[in-house]
Amino acid sequence: MANYAVAKIGKSIKFNSSSWGSIGGDNEAPYFIYTMAKRYPNDTFWIIGKSDYSKVFKDKPLLPNIKDLWSKEYWDCDSNPGVWNKIIRANDYDSNPDAFKAYYGYIDDTFKRLDITIDFTFIFYGMFFTCNLFHTVPMINSKDSFKYVKCLMSATNYAAPIIKWLNTYKGEYAGIVTDPRQFRTRPRDLVHHPDVYLSQINKLLSFTNANDSLYYSGDIPNVPKAVAEKPNHYAAVECMNILSKKPYVKLPEKTGFNIILNQGYPRKTPQELPPRFLELKKWILNDKDFSCSIYGKWDDDIMKSDTRFKGILHPNDLGTVLETTKYTLCIPIASGWLTAKFLEMAHYGVIPFVVPEYGSECGDTYIPKFLIVSSKEDLMKKIEYLENSDEAYQTIRKYLSNLLSSIYTGDFLLNHIREAVNKYTSYRLSEPVKNDIPIAELYENDIQQEKCLNNPNDFDNLF
Repeated sequence: MANYAVAKIGKSIKFNSSSWGSIGGDNEAPYFIYTMAKRYPNDTFWIIGKSDYSKVFKDKPLLPNIKDLWSKEYWDCDSNPGVWNKIIRANDYDSNPDAFKAYYGYIDDTFKRLDITIDFTFIFYGMFFTCNLFHTVPMINSKDSFKYVKCLMSATNYAAPIIKWLNTYKGEYAGIVTDPRQFRTRPRDLVHHPDVYLSQINKLLSFTNANDSLYYSGDIPNVPKAVAEKPNHYAAVECMNILSKKPYVKLPEKTGFNIILNQGYPRKTPQELPPRFLELKKWILNDKDFSCSIYGKWDDDIMKSDTRFKGILHPNDLGTVLETTKYTLCIPIASGWLTAKFLEMAHYGVIPFVVPEYGSECGDTYIPKFLIVSSKEDLMKKIEYLENSDEAYQTIRKYLSNLLSSIYTGDFLLNHIREAVNKYTSYRLSEPVKNDIPIAELYENDIQQEKCLNNPNDFDNLF
């Protein structure tokens, strides 16, 4: 029976699907935690970062082996987040540093009080700052050596306690990165980096501890500058996006071409054209006769530049468009990355063509060579071929359906995570219990059971 710690640094983990944003990714962490807890029922998974788990499942936990460390159940009577809350919200470290230090140390102190030893940790990387802890990082070029960088409220809430704990945590851990923008190669207060990054690309990454970093364990200064290469291993983490989806029994008739694509990186200047926009121009926009709709978040001037930009779709509205879409093109957020887009489109029965650099640094992938297009002419030629050959079209649809079967159950993801953890760390992640039911169906069933137990008089919930 192992104890695992799980968190998303820089952001709250949301189990309430109605609070998921339109950009995507909010479903990954909650469904990863659920999948691990369901497939490793004898182990315990401690959510050590902020989440809405205890609020969503306030009467009965979703699973008995998922624990929310920030739940009032684990608060100390005299010193707890409730006591510190007003001070922390004021974001005024100087008025009460002891409250901030107690807040920063809550994770470690609570584990010690509960006599819990963590065997391994999984940390999702969200967007977080290079400085997250008050009174830790001296201001650059400051004449006063005792002036420290101030931190934003979001850093205090969603990153500081996790970073504090990671810096004192002596065990091994894996970072989970599903977006290249989430890497922090030169953090100024996080000095304990993951032993392996579970990601969507194979690449060694160099990490540098800034000269002015302080190891925030008793304010011990002068941490040696360290340049470390950490493995960034392809671990099929794009599959997390699919775990929340139930397989379709039947899809409506399909036609046409649509793209789901966000701008991604913000522009440094108004004159700069985003890389994804340049890709769209090459593949789609330069051809005024190419009939399609582009859904996603883009700057206003780009949205107005072409009527084919249709704006943001909430995840719950994706099905309305994609269930009847026949073809699409996948463009990665960064060259070489294998994103969730391919599998997401396959889930909706869309034939997902990809540009050459999509997944190019992941080794052998599950993408058939036929779906990798070298040019717009190649794309149009292959679409025409599929339009004229129902046999070829159905063959691809069948391949994608078979591929998804092991992804819905979590097998594909867990096999890759086990391989990476066991290869790059001394910890040995055992085989999960067998399962042939889609995770989304198991999750739905467990939620219904929770409702039935908590509302025994609700007739509709009993059947």
